[in-house]
Amino acid sequence: MPSIKSLLRHSYQWSAATFGAHNRRHSEPRLWVLMYHRILPEHDPRYRLEEPGMVVTPDSFRMHLEECQKLFDMVALNDWVEDVRNGRPIPSKACAVTFDDGWQDNLDYAAPILEQTGIPATLFAVVDKIGTDFRFWPNIVMELLARDSEIFKQHPLFQNLPGVGDSRLTRDTLAAAIDHLKQYSEAELFDALESLNWRKLLEDTPPSLMNWTDMKRSPFAVGCHTQTHRRLTSWLTEDDLDYEIIDSATSLKQQVPNSLPLFCYPNGDYDARALQRVSTTYRAAVTTQKGINTVSSLNLHELKRIPIHDDMANTRMKFRARLAAW
Repeated sequence: MPSIKSLLRHSYQWSAATFGAHNRRHSEPRLWVLMYHRILPEHDPRYRLEEPGMVVTPDSFRMHLEECQKLFDMVALNDWVEDVRNGRPIPSKACAVTFDDGWQDNLDYAAPILEQTGIPATLFAVVDKIGTDFRFWPNIVMELLARDSEIFKQHPLFQNLPGVGDSRLTRDTLAAAIDHLKQYSEAELFDALESLNWRKLLEDTPPSLMNWTDMKRSPFAVGCHTQTHRRLTSWLTEDDLDYEIIDSATSLKQQVPNSLPLFCYPNGDYDARALQRVSTTYRAAVTTQKGINTVSSLNLHELKRIPIHDDMANTRMKFRARLAAW
């Protein structure tokens, strides 16, 4: 028998799906920006080793686009930004699709669906890492936990890491481990992982990210997600921020001449110094702040997004509730 908590959750979800802003007329234009990371089938081994909040199946992704086509005018993010900047008419309810990082699975699974539906999408590339064997530290940690978690006992930074010694790892445990480690900077985390010789341990795994040739041939418009994906906070010096925000724009333009003047904050983290640089270098930027953008309160360099992942959006009702920023 369902618990009272689950019944209440279902009731709130139904209300959000039915009466949310996506189902209403508006006198003021609004923009929904959907945030995706990875697109993987459930049978793919990489699906099991990814944070729940990072992955959507191809079937769910196709369903999301079908629902969006019923509800919104689907737009390219850069086109919408340029229309706003130039005072041109914009749709009452517009929706843009975005992907963070530049994962190979975006090309394998999302790109064909986008091409079939004719829906535009923007991909934010980590410029210095595209076409390399780079792995994001959360993925290194999760793969090592799944293979040989005892290795983490060799470094003090990992002493209290959830999942160490656990033979029955769950995706929730993996997510807890990643959340625990976010208290450390990227420099600290990668230094600790290098001491464990992670490259040797994971040398049999294929590259995670696209290469430049495939990216340029893909249906994605390309924006910038910094040079190396460091969080843009007090951990970084002024020179570091220049490198991640300003220099990355030049590097991206060299690789993708038709890249867009759009930016995405890694992990949604940034301080006033970073925002100032982004505002003078790019025409718009997306955050991880959940919400719907309205023209009257619009800040083009702090656009809100709706994070989409299977745990919260694997049915039509759940997805519509998510569109209500629920």
